[in-house]
Amino acid sequence: MTVAPAGEPAMDVAMVLSGGSVELFVDGKPQGEREPRGQDYLDMVVTMSGIGVILDLVGRTERVDAAGPRYSGSLPAEKAPGAIQEQLAGMAGWKTSELKGTRITWQLELDPQNRPRLFVLSWVTEVRGTELASTYSTTFGGWRQGEIAAPG
Repeated sequence: MTVAPAGEPAMDVAMVLSGGSVELFVDGKPQGEREPRGQDYLDMVVTMSGIGVILDLVGRTERVDAAGPRYSGSLPAEKAPGAIQEQLAGMAGWKTSELKGTRITWQLELDPQNRPRLFVLSWVTEVRGTELASTYSTTFGGWRQGEIAAPG
């Protein structure tokens, strides 16, 4: 995928899943060799759109609504995966314990081969009696051919 932080050159970012872990490549170089530019944006991409994080979020949702290839749900922010809690709290300048009383809503759309096509995550909090949502949207594409199946 291409990540284009405001005011910085675009970066070609690839996430490779291997043996249950994720390796991040930026401009063809493993994460450990990259320059620090855009680090906040890269962390955001991995946290808000990583397949493992999406699966963990969906798994923690008590009620998942389905309509064809579209799924959605909501959960208290303090029940979200730790990576999401840390990212949200960090952006707000909060401790993760201060997320209590806020919530996360999400929508996931799959393609005919059960691969993510679209993922939208919103963090909803109340500010002076008005709901404020920060929304992160990821569009997936360019998948290799074939259906995704559980290993083994």
